[in-house]
Amino acid sequence: MMYSRARHVWRTTSICLRFVFFAVLGLSASMAYAEPPKQLKIAAVFGSGPDDPWNATLLAAWADIKAKKPHGLEINDPVYTENVWGDAAEAALRLYARKGYDIVWAAAGYADQVRRIRAQYPNTLFVLTGAPNEPMGGNVYVVYNRIFEPAYLAGMVAGQLTKTGVLGAVAGYPTEDTNDAINAFFAGAKSVRPNIKQKVSFIASWWDPPMAVEAMKAQVSAGADQELMLSSSFEACKQQKITCYGGYRDWNPVAPQYIATSALGSWHPAFQWIIDQWYEARTSDKPFNGNMDKRYFGMAQGGADLAPYHDFPIPADVAAKVSAVKVKIESRQFAVPLDVAKPVSSN
Repeated sequence: MMYSRARHVWRTTSICLRFVFFAVLGLSASMAYAEPPKQLKIAAVFGSGPDDPWNATLLAAWADIKAKKPHGLEINDPVYTENVWGDAAEAALRLYARKGYDIVWAAAGYADQVRRIRAQYPNTLFVLTGAPNEPMGGNVYVVYNRIFEPAYLAGMVAGQLTKTGVLGAVAGYPTEDTNDAINAFFAGAKSVRPNIKQKVSFIASWWDPPMAVEAMKAQVSAGADQELMLSSSFEACKQQKITCYGGYRDWNPVAPQYIATSALGSWHPAFQWIIDQWYEARTSDKPFNGNMDKRYFGMAQGGADLAPYHDFPIPADVAAKVSAVKVKIESRQFAVPLDVAKPVSSN
C-alpha cells in the first residue's frame, strides 16, 4: 500500500514537472519571438536605372532612413536590380525573397510578377509602387508617389509667366500618377489664367531624351512657351529657350536659366510607413495586412513639395500668390483636385 501511494505521488509529481517544463519552454519561445528585431534587410527591383528620378528619390529616402535607424533597426545599404521586366523581374523578386530579404520593393509595374510569387514567401513584405499596380492585400502593400499638389503650384507659376497662353506637357505614359500631375499643372495655370490652352505628348518610353526633345519642339511650334517635362529631358528647354518645370526631383541645376521650379516627390513618409507595417507584424506575431487603398503621402505629410526657384527670375507677386496657396495645401485648407483622367491637348 505504501509502495502504491509513493508510486502515485511520483507519477503526479512527474506529470506536474513535465507540465511546468513545457510551459516554461513555450514561454521562452514566445519571449524569444516577441523580442524586437535588430536588423532589417531590404532590396529593390527597378524597371529603369538608378538615375531615373522615380528610383533616385527612393534610393535617397532609403539612405536617409537607414541613418535614422527607425525602431533601432540596422538597415542594409541599398541592394537592387535595375532595368528588368517580365520574367527577369520575377526572377529578381524571387531571388531576394528566397535570400531572406524582409522587404522587397517592386518599384515598377510588377503586379503580375508579385502576384505569382507572393504566396510562396509569406514572410516577405512586397511593396508595389505607383500605377498601374492595384492593391491585393496580404503581404503586398501599394504606395504611390503623387506629385499633383506641387504640380498645381508649378502650373500657377506657368500660368502667370506665359506670354502665349499655351502650356505644354511631355511625359512617358498616361498612367494615373502621371495624368494627375499633368492635369493639376493645367488646373493650377487655369486658376490664374482661365483661357489657357494645353498641349500634351506621351512618348511611350520612361527614358528617351531624343524623343522627348522632338515632342517638346512640336509643342513649341504650336505656341507653347511653358513646359512641364515629366520625361526628365531638358535639352530642348535650352535649345528652344523655353521655361520648363521638372518632376520628382529638383532639376534646376541642369538648366538654371530655363527651369523655374520642379514638383518634388519624396519617398520618405512611404518608406517609413512600410517599415512600421513590417515592424508591427514582426513584433506582434500577426500576418501582414496589406493596404487595399492606393496609399500616398502628400504635401501635408512631407511626401511632396515645390522646389525652390533658386536664381530663376520669378516676380514677387507671382511668388506671393503661389506661396499663399502652398500654405493652404499644407494646412489642408485647400485640396487640389485629384484628376487621373488621361489629359489631352486642347484646340
